[in-house]
Formats: sequence, C-alpha cells, structure tokens
Amino acid sequence: MNPFASRFIRPDQNAYRFAVDDDENATRQDAVYANVLHELATQRAAAIVGPHGTGKSTLVHGLIPILADHFADVSRITLSSSRRWTAKDVWPADLVKQNAVDPERRICLVIDGFEQLSLIGRMVIRSRVMRNRQMSILVTSHRRHARFPLCHETGWDTAMTLRLAEEKLHTASVHVRDHMMQRMRQRLPSQSNVRDLWFDLYDDYERLNAEGNQAAEGKVG
Repeated sequence: MNPFASRFIRPDQNAYRFAVDDDENATRQDAVYANVLHELATQRAAAIVGPHGTGKSTLVHGLIPILADHFADVSRITLSSSRRWTAKDVWPADLVKQNAVDPERRICLVIDGFEQLSLIGRMVIRSRVMRNRQMSILVTSHRRHARFPLCHETGWDTAMTLRLAEEKLHTASVHVRDHMMQRMRQRLPSQSNVRDLWFDLYDDYERLNAEGNQAAEGKVG
C-alpha cells in the first residue's frame, strides 16, 4: 500500500508537526494553540499564514477539537480556486440565527483559504464577525491580512520534511525505505511544497515496487 496515496496525505490523516524533536513539538504545539485561543478571545480574529502545501489545513484540522472545547459551535469551510467565492457562500447564516436567542453561545468561523475571497468579500466577512459579539474568526491564507493577528506561519523545513517521510515509510522494507529516502533527498533542492513532494514520491514508490515485483518474478522464473 502506497503511503503517499492521496487518502494518506489528506489534512485529516496527518498531525501537523511544529518541530522534529517530539518534546519540542509538544511544547510548541501547546504554545501555538494557546496563542490562537488568546487572539480569538481578545481580538476575535486570528490567522495562520504560509505558502501552498506547507500544512495550514493540517494545522487547522488539529485545532478543530480544541476550538470545539471553547466555542458552542464551530463552522468550518474550505475554499478552493476551482470557483469564485462570495461572502454569502461562507457566512453561516443559519447558525448565527439559531444562536441569536442565546447571547452566551459563542461561534467560531473557520475559513481555510481566505485569500480565495475578494478584498470586498474579506472585508464584509470580518465586518459581520466584529458586529456580532458572539463570534470569532480563524482564517488560513497564503498572505497576511490587515486586522487578522498572525498566530502561526507555516513554511518549508527540510529536516521536518525528512522526518515526515521517514514516518510514512516506517512499514516499508529497508530496501524500499533507503531508495525512497535517497530519491527524496535528490528532489529536495527543487521543492518548497510538501504536498507536491508527496505526489512525486507516490510515483517513485509505485515504480520502485513495480521494479521489485519484476525482479522477484525473474528469480522465480
């Protein structure tokens, strides 16, 4: 089974790593989670920023259970470049209406891919959130946005990427693992997107397995 198949590299199938070392990773995770909650409580807005394929959606997925412990409702939407998005598309109107009768019920709106909204759309959403004291908003984006405090910035980290690849290959044979890590190191200088790297390694893994199967069949024959 190919560990780089799309079903294994989705944000909901992986934990975001803040550091290679496990203890440091746990410490930094706690600090980032606390910072996000602090900004959502005090500024009622927060942002996670970083380039394509550097773990923003994975980090948000890990944050959802934390947010659910602090908000009565969490409304999450993921925006893609496949269509045009408007403020109406992302605004949780039904949820806001349901919670209007109870001023103590707080809502957290999570928009993954905030840059897919137009400038006007982003301004409308933030204005609506700020007018509704029950609400806070957490966004991910490829760039910073005014009035959205930066809580964490994701980015390419070679050592971290190597660690993640080793974890994905932990069930592979020594032969496959060594060859995959070698091929990965060859690709690293031209990469800055972890998701794209996983897609490339999927093809490498398939070819390597096919070569191994052919070699095994040759021995049998």
